[in-house]
Amino acid sequence: MPANLIMIQLQHPEFPGTTVLNGKSWALCGMISFLEDMTLGLGAEELNLKQKGRHFQDLLPAEDGSYTLELAIELPDRLPHPQDSIDYSWPIKIGDTETLNVCFSNQMLGIRFREGKGNRCVLLPAFSWNHFKKGKDSGIPNQAHIEYLNTVATTQFKIDGRDAHDALMNHIETCLDKFITAIKRTIAAHMMVADSPQWILNPMLERHSVEYFYLILQGKESQGLVSQRLCTNVFKASLVTKPQEQEETEKIQSFARGDVSISDGVLFLNASRSYLEAGTNRFALLLLAVAVEIATSRTVNNMLSDSGCSRTKLDKYRGRDITFGLMLNVLLFASAPKEVEIDRNLIGDMDRIRDLRNILMHYGEFKTNTAEIRRLSDRAREYYDLLTRIELHISKGDGEP
Repeated sequence: MPANLIMIQLQHPEFPGTTVLNGKSWALCGMISFLEDMTLGLGAEELNLKQKGRHFQDLLPAEDGSYTLELAIELPDRLPHPQDSIDYSWPIKIGDTETLNVCFSNQMLGIRFREGKGNRCVLLPAFSWNHFKKGKDSGIPNQAHIEYLNTVATTQFKIDGRDAHDALMNHIETCLDKFITAIKRTIAAHMMVADSPQWILNPMLERHSVEYFYLILQGKESQGLVSQRLCTNVFKASLVTKPQEQEETEKIQSFARGDVSISDGVLFLNASRSYLEAGTNRFALLLLAVAVEIATSRTVNNMLSDSGCSRTKLDKYRGRDITFGLMLNVLLFASAPKEVEIDRNLIGDMDRIRDLRNILMHYGEFKTNTAEIRRLSDRAREYYDLLTRIELHISKGDGEP
């Protein structure tokens, strides 16, 4: 069937001259401003990069010792809004007992212009821009590029620490996860509960799908607010591409052309780590379990077949009677060549992956965290090395079970 191409004349939105979010969101009522060649970035715990000082170290805490953190993101779509206001604030349930107040605005603008040798970006609501246009001291030139943003969402948290730097370091991961959870629940409501379902909305909102978060921090009120962009992975923030070694480029080209194949277990293992670093922990755990189960099943079946078991019978009983747990904890030990030493602690870690997967799949409970999944991912690579050594013994025909 041929495609249906339609020319569309876009209508410019009409914005109100005010907002209903005063006192609920700084970003949606004021301004976020930053230089585009600077950003905060989250790195893995083991990543050791030289730190230039402490972030926001001059910001003093409020009288109760806390800081208020506001997070903001531009969503991948423009969400519908209530009839009475283009801006709105909803309480959203994110756990059994926890609710997060999230603000949404459909009147946000992005403004970019040159400042010195770099670019400055300003995010502000349309009603605020109308105010700045009438003034003389906004610092924004008349020829600045202006674009209409998708729906922008914000929420606020109370965080604490020895100073602003420690408060951010201790709480930013948890705050990001809660914020994303609330946004996903909102999108799900639009897609599944509304009388006119919004089928065109993007349901895949995770950390990796958000180019930047924006944060505003307040401590002592008299000091005002500080703001900055935040990229959830320091390597994704780079503007400079990384050159590859010729050998690595040739390997990638060979796979892309279809000249060579890679084990789907390895693909799942690498994909799991990518999702983990992108903040999609549940999907990372599931893919990690799939990778380990695929590799275990193939190696155990190869060993049993090499011992004389019928391939037809193995395929018949695999998954029904020969379970992942049985293969991992019994058959692997019983069938492996004596020359290959099996680390029981390593098998215990693979069994931990299996248990976490089962709890998530059967009960919907996520009983782990980023640090443990990252450790288990590293251990899974060690496990793959173990299975490779076993396969080599099988292919050479040396060694006895």
